[in-house]
Amino acid sequence: MNYLTGEFTNELHEWKTVRGGILADETGLGKTVMAISLLADDNFTGTSLVVVPKNVINHWIAQFNTMCPNSVKVYDFHEKNKKRGVDLNEFDVVLTTYGVLGN
Repeated sequence: MNYLTGEFTNELHEWKTVRGGILADETGLGKTVMAISLLADDNFTGTSLVVVPKNVINHWIAQFNTMCPNSVKVYDFHEKNKKRGVDLNEFDVVLTTYGVLGN
């Protein structure tokens, strides 16, 4: 999982650190579980933005509640739940949809 945590070596064997990324793969290959596992890691700090299609946002919320019910604070930021004045930095994950991000 080093490639997801941002540690890798190049041809010169120098350690490099990267931030951010995209998991894009065929349906059913475990992207949700892989991403949630990474976000739940104790060494992963700061607020992360997760952008998903509208039709799977409830699935992501359910998976967070199942896999890490007390360890990751998730804010569901989509059409029905966009509140002003919320400090998003208080959360580990801000979950939203492509539609909200596009607006």
